[in-house]
Amino acid sequence: DPEEIYWRMGNMMKPDPALYFGCSTTFRPGGFHGTNAAFYSYWKGGELIRTNLNPDIYVHEDWYTVPRDRECAQWSEPYQDVGGAGADVWMSTYSVPFYEVDENGEQLLDENGKKKFLGIVSVDIDLNRMQSIINSGHVYSSSYAVLYSPAGVPIVKWKSGENKFLSVSESDMNEVLQKLYNGES
Repeated sequence: DPEEIYWRMGNMMKPDPALYFGCSTTFRPGGFHGTNAAFYSYWKGGELIRTNLNPDIYVHEDWYTVPRDRECAQWSEPYQDVGGAGADVWMSTYSVPFYEVDENGEQLLDENGKKKFLGIVSVDIDLNRMQSIINSGHVYSSSYAVLYSPAGVPIVKWKSGENKFLSVSESDMNEVLQKLYNGES
């Protein structure tokens, strides 16, 4: 039922509208009772707007294809959403695949024995709000709280009001993570 889907998405986003910019429940083409359905809700001017995404476009987007193909939850790289939901915001999308089950809740498998993909649930996170959450943490004066993207792009606030998106090589990232794991500073 589309109303229940929109209701669930809205309830998930209501606790922090500044953090949860938008949310989608996107079915594979033909996966919603034989039709294409991509339910999307987003905040605009304090109001929760409901719309549908274009299936000709979303089936090619990384937020849809990567978690579908990898069969696991996935963060997108930070991106600037210019006008996507009527705003110009830096965001990242967290996408989780979901699969078909039978009437007993048992996982259905396709002809290759893999879980039968049904769609993606995603949430768009406003990175400015995430940055303020990171900055509110109590850390030592000589340390930073850092959120890394899947490709090793940290989002760090160096000065009040200034966000920086910095690239880190995989070898540098591995060195930093190894030091953190070993308890070094």
